[in-house]
Amino acid sequence: MAILQNEVAKYLLGLIEQGNHSDELPSQNELRRLFNCSTVTVRKAIEKLEERGLVYRIQGKGCFIRRPDQTPAMTRIFLIMPQGSDVKSEFVSSLLNASRKYSYHTIFFCYDGNEDLLFYELDRVSPQVVIWLAPSMYQHGKTLARLLSTPRHVILFNREYEHNSVSFVSGDFVGDGFDMGETLAAHGVRNVLYLSLNMQFMFSQRRYEGLAAAIRKNNGSIDILDARSIMAEDNSKTHPGSYHEELEKAARNMLQGKKYDAIVGAQGELWQLMAKLATEHYDENNQLFLATFNTMPGMENIKFPLIAMDQPIAMMADEAIKLVSRLRNGGAPEQLRYKSNMFLYRL
Repeated sequence: MAILQNEVAKYLLGLIEQGNHSDELPSQNELRRLFNCSTVTVRKAIEKLEERGLVYRIQGKGCFIRRPDQTPAMTRIFLIMPQGSDVKSEFVSSLLNASRKYSYHTIFFCYDGNEDLLFYELDRVSPQVVIWLAPSMYQHGKTLARLLSTPRHVILFNREYEHNSVSFVSGDFVGDGFDMGETLAAHGVRNVLYLSLNMQFMFSQRRYEGLAAAIRKNNGSIDILDARSIMAEDNSKTHPGSYHEELEKAARNMLQGKKYDAIVGAQGELWQLMAKLATEHYDENNQLFLATFNTMPGMENIKFPLIAMDQPIAMMADEAIKLVSRLRNGGAPEQLRYKSNMFLYRL
């Protein structure tokens, strides 16, 4: 079957070289009779040419020649977003604004883990570049490996992946963690409690690595509470919606048994929990620091000293789209990291 597919495809390529844009090619029935083969064989041969952008089909009318040099060309960026992503979020809107700035066409796809559907859409749309917004690498490593086997440029946005065929534009998670630790240590912090919803997320782990290195360098200590690990220890509690609740219980127990100089949250969404815990166990006479790697509304109203970081998302998005241009012009994959900006409140 594969040999016949190649023969049909070769025959059609000859017609494409001789024809003009929008010229109709022989029907599937004509090709089937000409090569004495099955309809499946003919269809597969046409699909190969369609994937290469050489032909296009119109339902009920037939298959036609596509000549990219005779039609307006626009670079298509296929943006893979996590399920439930908000298109108005800073990450998505920044990428969209940057792509518009460079006259690129962005196709949005919310990935829910259905790999077959993802690759069906990729084959249907045939984008030149795929940008995957913050993939969970521990969950989607196999999908990424399959994606890298296709003839497309792949850029990961705000995730790192050490592979010579993939580009990424990401925050410097380890560097941010280390800078946070150095800043805390400079303010006399020695004992730190680190809170995370899920340490399997790359940014949670890498930020912790940098933070711990800086704190220990300055003769301090760091304890960690991870909601996912806490839940895994109790088989009766497995729903992710309980992560905040279980993390709060565990942190309250830790704070009753030990005094800390700082509470650090891996995710910005934890800052309200951190403020609640601080209020319960400390007063303004205690020099407790709160620190988080994302700025959130209302932080400036917290009565405790607060250190927050904020990733330069708009700048990173612009750099990602500039990278698209370099890749499309034959450039090699690049791996770019950017440190966050630091904000200090009530220090």
